[in-house]
Amino acid sequence: MVALFAAFLGALSTTLIKRLSATEEALTILVYFGLFSSILTAIPAYFVWRPVAGAELALLALVGALGAVGQFCQVRAFAAGELMAVAPIDYSRLIFAGILGFLLFAELPDRYTLVGAATKHDRS
Repeated sequence: MVALFAAFLGALSTTLIKRLSATEEALTILVYFGLFSSILTAIPAYFVWRPVAGAELALLALVGALGAVGQFCQVRAFAAGELMAVAPIDYSRLIFAGILGFLLFAELPDRYTLVGAATKHDRS
């Protein structure tokens, strides 16, 4: 059920971003997305939150900055192109994540990852 709900929310956010990109600036969409995401995740985070050390805070800031740049590029892509042409490119992140996982952590995808990737690919 969690996976289905996540897929639903992913499809919903992609559709909303495409529709909003026709009338709103990319930065406006990112700000509202960040606000709503922060509010929705604050409640579950409260139960598992722990203090963040200085080095962890720097890494979180880097991840946040890179994520914001990635989201900005994604919003601009949805504004410039057709949803059905742009959305499948999103799946390429799975390939890059696998390559980076191998290069940085010497991880190889297990059979569950490969089955999940193949299943996700079949639905696109």
